[in-house]
Amino acid sequence: NMRNYFQGGKVKHWCQDPYVRGAFAFLTPFQETELVEKLEAPISNIHFIGEYTSFVHGWVEGALSSAIRAAEAITTEPGTVVPTNGIQTISINFYEFLSIAVMLIR
Repeated sequence: NMRNYFQGGKVKHWCQDPYVRGAFAFLTPFQETELVEKLEAPISNIHFIGEYTSFVHGWVEGALSSAIRAAEAITTEPGTVVPTNGIQTISINFYEFLSIAVMLIR
């Protein structure tokens, strides 16, 4: 059961935030090449994911690819032990994925 391996996280309900009135990231010319690399960079053990951290911003593909990027970065850090016993498949509810901002914490 994946719940046994989950150590913590944070859910942000963007629709309940009175200061948020946007949608997907809309970068101006040259911002993509200047900012995406900085946006996807972890700070210590905090990895940021979401369509705004991807070159495919504005689309579900960008959100998913950023999640895969962060998961790969976390699991390949020196000293990281990834438990695999009993894990066969991972199922994602894409409707929940679209409405939740996830901060991965190792």
